[in-house]
Amino acid sequence: MLNRMSSSRPAERVSFLCLHCGTRSVSDALATALYIEGEDDYPPGLEYRYRLVQCNACYDLSLLLAMKLGWEGGRELYEEDRAVYPAPPRSLSAAVPKTLQSCFEEARVCYRVRAYTASAIMCRRALEILAAERGVRGRDLAQSLAKLKDKGDIDQRLYDWCDALRLAGNQAAHEVGESISQIDAKDMNELAEAIIDYVYVFQARYEEFRKRRGGPAVATSADHS
Repeated sequence: MLNRMSSSRPAERVSFLCLHCGTRSVSDALATALYIEGEDDYPPGLEYRYRLVQCNACYDLSLLLAMKLGWEGGRELYEEDRAVYPAPPRSLSAAVPKTLQSCFEEARVCYRVRAYTASAIMCRRALEILAAERGVRGRDLAQSLAKLKDKGDIDQRLYDWCDALRLAGNQAAHEVGESISQIDAKDMNELAEAIIDYVYVFQARYEEFRKRRGGPAVATSADHS
């Protein structure tokens, strides 16, 4: 159990990846806090170091955590810092096909290195792969999305989200001289993740809940065609 904090250490230079904007940054630690599990016990438990840092590019704050490993050459040795704020992106469910996971992870990687236009293009490609994995192939992505809606894989709201992603991806891929902003790329990544979760996680979870509770199936748009 964590029971005490100290913050008496001098400022240190810290290299870290800012998860706000994807920039590799070097900053003085604005504050350092040490937590020791069971410090009053003998021997004490594990020791953790928290460091507050500020990005050189976007100026947002991040909180880094590292566990103490021991001593080396008379100096304290810690594991590599990992961000606890902002929280790192979560992994997609294992229910998501590997091809789709790989594509979406590439979109995330592009975002982290500030390649926002490339990230937008990969988000659009994720929709193409999603449609193909669901057995839908149209003459273009617009038709594929319409077919996904018709067969009930997505509802009207998800269709609207998908179409907005498609149009933004088209702009990123085809509009010469146009680029995607950081905030638009962030929104596209989050929308793509929500769509993937809906199709592969929440629909299946709802069906399990419905069967367990004995409720009626939800009618899809295909039921009314």
